[in-house]
Amino acid sequence: MENWLAENRFSSLIPVFTDRNITEEELCEFDPTELKEVFFLFAERDLELDKETVVKFVRAVEELKRERKEARQWIEKRGDVPKGHLLSPQEQSLIKKLDEELQQANELIGSIRTKLEQWENEMKDEKSAENDSFCCFFFF
Repeated sequence: MENWLAENRFSSLIPVFTDRNITEEELCEFDPTELKEVFFLFAERDLELDKETVVKFVRAVEELKRERKEARQWIEKRGDVPKGHLLSPQEQSLIKKLDEELQQANELIGSIRTKLEQWENEMKDEKSAENDSFCCFFFF
């Protein structure tokens, strides 16, 4: 939670969220309307935040929810991690990046194999042409 707050420029909220044991998962459970209502009251009463900061916070939570949903869908699609395992957005990003690098490596391997096959075919054609010319020379 602390990392997420710091990354989104809400470092001043870290002590309050830590004292109250508020987690990212709990924030993601609220729908946008509930989050605005609850957080506006909480912000005015306990944090003394202006409305603009509250709106930014709500948007950041919505972005967090979207990232988690996308990552969860991606993981379920890939089937790499059993359901029920929670990954941080950073871990999800790293997994996605590794998968992209794996796809690039597989494409490179495929192009290398294609090139090797081309060279093998060219060598076979050259040997066959040499054998044909040698046979013709031998019979004359």
